[in-house]
Amino acid sequence: LHTTYHFQCHLCWHRLNIFWYTFKNVFLQAYKHGLYGRKYVWFFIGWYADTWFIPPKDEPVNCTAEQMTAAAQYHITTESIMLSRDEKPTISGMTGVEFQRRLKNLIDTDPANTGGFPEAPLAYDAVWAVALAFNCTLARLPKGDTLENFTYNNTVTAKHLFKCVKDTQFKGVSGQVMFSDLGDRIARTQIEQLQNGRYQMLGTYDTTTQYLDWFGKEKFATASGLPPPDSTIIRESLLTVATELYVAIAVLAVTGMLVALVVFVFSIKYSHRGIIVQSQPQSNNVLIAGCVLCSISLLLMGLPAQGITLPKHSFTLLCHSRISILMIGFTFAYGSMFAKVWIVYRMGATENQEVVSRQTPDEVGFSALVFFHVPSKYSTI
Repeated sequence: LHTTYHFQCHLCWHRLNIFWYTFKNVFLQAYKHGLYGRKYVWFFIGWYADTWFIPPKDEPVNCTAEQMTAAAQYHITTESIMLSRDEKPTISGMTGVEFQRRLKNLIDTDPANTGGFPEAPLAYDAVWAVALAFNCTLARLPKGDTLENFTYNNTVTAKHLFKCVKDTQFKGVSGQVMFSDLGDRIARTQIEQLQNGRYQMLGTYDTTTQYLDWFGKEKFATASGLPPPDSTIIRESLLTVATELYVAIAVLAVTGMLVALVVFVFSIKYSHRGIIVQSQPQSNNVLIAGCVLCSISLLLMGLPAQGITLPKHSFTLLCHSRISILMIGFTFAYGSMFAKVWIVYRMGATENQEVVSRQTPDEVGFSALVFFHVPSKYSTI
């Protein structure tokens, strides 16, 4: 049994070393690609040694201690609290600090680089939990049943044992020991941050009460000292036109409207003149109205300008109105011009038909002769 246990521990430690070495290589690639600094905050599991980021001299890692320290700066770790800082004695008669002191005296290596050293209080309390669960189970077993005769087919003993483990509560060197309904250890979580090569406790979280005790000692590489954003920050900003530009365009638009008004008054005043009558005054009036509407839409296009604010609820009306006014104004202006061109074309076509109808057959033949003779003359030249 001792040989099997020793082999399993050696196998677990070997796997942990492989995972630790792979983890450091991944972090080395993060340094080479610049994935650290003021824009990044790394979150790790806190079960590694406090100096895990410093590569040993005999380890084949293509990096220096300064590079790894710079990349690991201000990263955050989370793990269960493994050592109680309470000065009151636990169920074993020792405090957490006394247990750690006794453990240091039993090992010959540096605790910071000793695998399993931080988790030792958990293992010690686990042995106590098993012992208390066994005592509880012995008191509940029927006469004739013993733990020595326990098999996995003995469901009665298994139920008693599981119930005793779930009900076990005591104060251990790792803190208050209790278990969930699924048999998992319920422990507080500690949050730490690496600051200048040393881990700083930031706070603790109690899963039973859902209470976060935050100490406010966090630091970050940003200029403001605040943590970098974890998503794109969207800020609403009002885009406005410069006052000088808006005033210049507004002056031109108002001038255009005044000119259109003068032309309209002139057209109404002299509407009896033949030249006004022949210029299609109805189309002219529609054209003037279209120009005025386009000028008004030009004024609305520049809003809001600097120094000219509008209520937020009016933006929808503003957007729809300036586009609608521009469309109507352009339709009036361009449509009236097209109508005038069409009228002139129809009048010209009608006059040509009347001229042709008044010509004699000889004149028509002479015109055709000239038409066919001129190309042949130029072709001979």
